[in-house]
Amino acid sequence: EGLQYYLSGSTNNGSFSLESDMPYEVILNNTEITSLTNVPLNLSKNVERNIIIANGTTNILSDSEDSDGKAVINSKGATNISGFGSLTINANKKHGISSDNDINIDGATISINHSADASKGLKSDCNISLTDSDVTIVSSGSLTLEELDLGYDPTYCTAIGADLNFEMNGGNLSITLPESNVAGRGIKVDGNITIFDGNINIVSHGGGDTYTNSDGEIDSYKSSCIKADGNIYFYDGNIILEA
Repeated sequence: EGLQYYLSGSTNNGSFSLESDMPYEVILNNTEITSLTNVPLNLSKNVERNIIIANGTTNILSDSEDSDGKAVINSKGATNISGFGSLTINANKKHGISSDNDINIDGATISINHSADASKGLKSDCNISLTDSDVTIVSSGSLTLEELDLGYDPTYCTAIGADLNFEMNGGNLSITLPESNVAGRGIKVDGNITIFDGNINIVSHGGGDTYTNSDGEIDSYKSSCIKADGNIYFYDGNIILEA
């Protein structure tokens, strides 16, 4: 109980994997990990964990197209990220940060660059929340079209994607979808999007097209800055969207 793991130093071909049945903290203290074959930071087991970015430190985590995992930070349990340092994530295989449960970012400065098709910068099978944090995401991949019997099923390159809800309360969120990201999504959730406060700037330069969907009918795909299958609530803050 109360375990803390301090990571510092650098490696050009290494990774850190942790299995624990107890809640724990991983503290990044000027940590630079580049992994050519594995997930740079792999936190298995479905337990809650805290990732703390040590104050005043600069941390960089990167994978490669040949990595064997689906994310630079891969977490099965609820993941809380905090601290007053900076964390840069370079995702070349697929997602930036992926969790089977909630992702909560509080007070941290995080920059995510992900370039794989159909990838996500922040991906949660549950909820994502940002509180007084500074998050920048560049999503430069594109969509994929899965061939089915009657047509195709598109999967999009998305900056923030959650199977349930997204909330933001204070801080800054900047998302860029360049021209390479055809039909990209800035924020896409299956539930609700709620903005209590904060500054949001989402720019999408990707285009769209028509395709034959899974029912054999002509459909279309196009970019969107904010998309929810549920409701979208704006209570306060400054929001700039360009598509």
